[in-house]
Amino acid sequence: MVTLEEALRAHTFHYGRCRVDVGPRGGAQHQIEAWRRAGATKTWKTRPGEFRVPLRHGLWASAELNHANAHLFHAAENCPLFVSGLQVHGAVEGWLGRTDQGRFLAGGWERGGQVVAVELTLA
Repeated sequence: MVTLEEALRAHTFHYGRCRVDVGPRGGAQHQIEAWRRAGATKTWKTRPGEFRVPLRHGLWASAELNHANAHLFHAAENCPLFVSGLQVHGAVEGWLGRTDQGRFLAGGWERGGQVVAVELTLA
């Protein structure tokens, strides 16, 4: 979820859930839908909790991030895949935990005893 402070300072936002797909040979591929800022953040004095950020994705797609849809986005600097130096190399081992902002749960699917896909979600 994007807060007002993140909307004011961040340049790139990720939409939806970011995930890492680990192939049958151990190659990791990041699945991230990144939207970049296309203008200044609009705020109102009479409505302090509301904001609006114009966004661009690719060459043609445009949208806006606002207080109503902020739960669908997160700032790129707070992406669950990269927070705390988390890096995925080949197969992911064990469970990941974090207690200060929430908890990251790593769930995987197995095919022949090998983890082939891992999703990290903020719970």
